[in-house]
This record gives sequence, C-alpha cells and structure tokens, in this order.
Amino acid sequence: MENKSQSIKFQDFLQALTGIQDMMRNENAIRVANSPDIDWNLILSLEITPSKFILKSEDTIIEFDADSKKSARIKKRRKK
Repeated sequence: MENKSQSIKFQDFLQALTGIQDMMRNENAIRVANSPDIDWNLILSLEITPSKFILKSEDTIIEFDADSKKSARIKKRRKK
C-alpha cells in the first residue's frame, strides 16, 4: 500500500479537472466562432472512470477504453 505522502493531493486533482473544463469551454468557443451556421456540435460532457473516457457532444459519443485494443469508438447520437 502506498503511504499518504505518495498519494495525489486533492488540490492537484482539482487543478487537473479545472484544466479539462477550461479546455472544453475553449473548444466550444472555437467551434462557435468557426462555424458557418448554428450547427456547432458543442461538447456537452466528459465522463471519466479509471478505465474509460466518454466524451459527449451534440452529435457524437466518443469512448476511449483503456482495456480495449481499439483506440476509440465513435457513435452518432440520436436527435431528439
């Protein structure tokens, strides 16, 4: 078992997550600025687990699975 001094500090974890949020906001701003119409395909959410990332945008779902041999799986979202 790791001792407490080797564990990730909460502040470092929070800083990493805040950086991801900033990156998502910046990407959405770029998509809006560069889009010729209102079909922006904005990033809606990112789900993070120890073995998987799931990035959801308005049009797609991209899954990155660390346990899979495939690099990513892309699916189209159903429009409501």
